[in-house]
Amino acid sequence: MNRCKDRLFTCDQSTTLKDRLENFGRVEPLLEYWTHEAEAILRKNNYPLDLQGLWDALQEGEHARQIHDILSMLSRLDQTRRAISENRIEAAVWNAMLAVQHGLKAQLRPFEPDVARGQSNVAGGKKGGKLSGKKRREQAEPEHSLWQSEAEKIWEKHSRWNNSDVAREIKKNPKIDGKFHTIRRKIKKPT
Repeated sequence: MNRCKDRLFTCDQSTTLKDRLENFGRVEPLLEYWTHEAEAILRKNNYPLDLQGLWDALQEGEHARQIHDILSMLSRLDQTRRAISENRIEAAVWNAMLAVQHGLKAQLRPFEPDVARGQSNVAGGKKGGKLSGKKRREQAEPEHSLWQSEAEKIWEKHSRWNNSDVAREIKKNPKIDGKFHTIRRKIKKPT
């Protein structure tokens, strides 16, 4: 099986679009789901379900913004399916992204949880990272205290030793776990 350099765009000609999409998951159920949700909105608002009927409703000025966005999304989903069947990956990806954009404008329900999750990850990433770091430091504190107490005992006997010498001596103790460089960085010579 041939591998892609850039997984999406620089595959050789012998790899089919179907093979590439299988690496990322099935796309057809997702396209069907978006289509179904768009049709549910159309039915709820008594809009026509076919593309020509939607186009005619647009020409009459009927709820132009939402009809336009749903019509554009359905049209892009149709173009995505066509591009997949013709094995044109770039066109399929481009049309799917435009379909998502129009679906967001039309406020389709399937996109809302993903957008909210993305916003929370972007907005909460820094806070989550700080909390994670704090928790890891708290969990490592007993081990660091053990290293420090052992280091102080060693420095009482060998006051001229530097952190590296003391860390090597601590590493010799089979009861103490840790990497040499981490121990060396964490211990502090008493003044």
